[in-house]
Amino acid sequence: MAKINDPDQALQERIRRGDNASRLLTLRIAAVAVVLYMLYGLIQSYIQGGADAPTLWQLILAIVLLGGGGIAVGLVSYRSYKRDKADGEAARAERKALAEAAQQAPAPSEEQMQ
Repeated sequence: MAKINDPDQALQERIRRGDNASRLLTLRIAAVAVVLYMLYGLIQSYIQGGADAPTLWQLILAIVLLGGGGIAVGLVSYRSYKRDKADGEAARAERKALAEAAQQAPAPSEEQMQ
């Protein structure tokens, strides 16, 4: 990611991340749902049995990796969502405070400009 030197651009980037946080959370939840659906398919094939059914060790490994990974991604996604939303709101408040301060500052007189 490129470094942003302008404070207004940095605030704008923080606000953009806050606005996109719910979209990113939705995308990550969809990914977790796909992984958990794969786990469901493995459990179902183990219960039904057959030549292509996974062994008990494969099932345990799948539960640990797919289930644990899905839960971990879900938790990290939620924490990231909350952090980005809060940071976006803080950036909005900071930008509003800077705009109000700029409006309240007295205009420079002609003597100060020369």
